[in-house]
Amino acid sequence: MRFRRRGSIRANIPSASMGDIAFLLIVFFIVTTTFSVDKTKVNLAESLEREATVPGAAIIVIDSDGNIFLSPGDRNPELRGIDDVTVFALNLVARAPQTQFTIKASRDVEYQYVDKVLEQLRDVNARNISLLTFQKVRTSAG
Repeated sequence: MRFRRRGSIRANIPSASMGDIAFLLIVFFIVTTTFSVDKTKVNLAESLEREATVPGAAIIVIDSDGNIFLSPGDRNPELRGIDDVTVFALNLVARAPQTQFTIKASRDVEYQYVDKVLEQLRDVNARNISLLTFQKVRTSAG
């Protein structure tokens, strides 16, 4: 007795929900992506150890010409003068005394600019100050 073959079962992947999945992935990556506010190019000094900076910290950029750029942490840095650092820092410390200040100074800048910024931060009682550096890779000897 011969059996008749009925039609074969074809394998398929349901694609009705693929658009929903793609949309959810796009939304997920848009929401979780973080962007750096400060894009100022500076030739940073090197150090063997480096600590992570706090997201949203106030940024003070000093380029090799001594130009000062200030950002409260949520906007792009704006070109300001050295005398504007005191007012800038005083406003931030008055709102939040534990405000983190990150100084991003070029290795080519004269130290007097960095010193003046540090003095002005000290005068307004800024307590959390960090200097941004480029981490030098340690090499093993011998």
